[in-house]
Amino acid sequence: MRLYGVHPVAAALSNPNRICHKLAATSQALKGLRERLDGDLERDGLVITEASRDEVAGLLDPGAIHQGLALDVASLPRLSFDEVCIAERAPRLLLIDRVNDPQNLGAVIRAAAAFEAARPWNDARPDL
Repeated sequence: MRLYGVHPVAAALSNPNRICHKLAATSQALKGLRERLDGDLERDGLVITEASRDEVAGLLDPGAIHQGLALDVASLPRLSFDEVCIAERAPRLLLIDRVNDPQNLGAVIRAAAAFEAARPWNDARPDL
């Protein structure tokens, strides 16, 4: 699997459960990523390659907004539906797939809020 963009790549590199194989990055994106992760990019098995924006783009689908980063990773272990639905961890579960219209997504989010669907940041930011 290949992840790209600052947020997904940083999240993957910060996740100790994620196996990361190859990182292709522009020098500027690599510098920003090091700053974001306090310089800690070194991981077992991770090969880091400095590349041009065109080289990074060539690794991805046309039009991908890569922000100078592309990371090859192994998939995370799949959880069973029962594991995902443990009441203490996910009192309400919202599954969204292939939303084409942003207004539809907004309606789904408003409905989820009305049913008090938990947000992952509730504990850290109760004011949100």
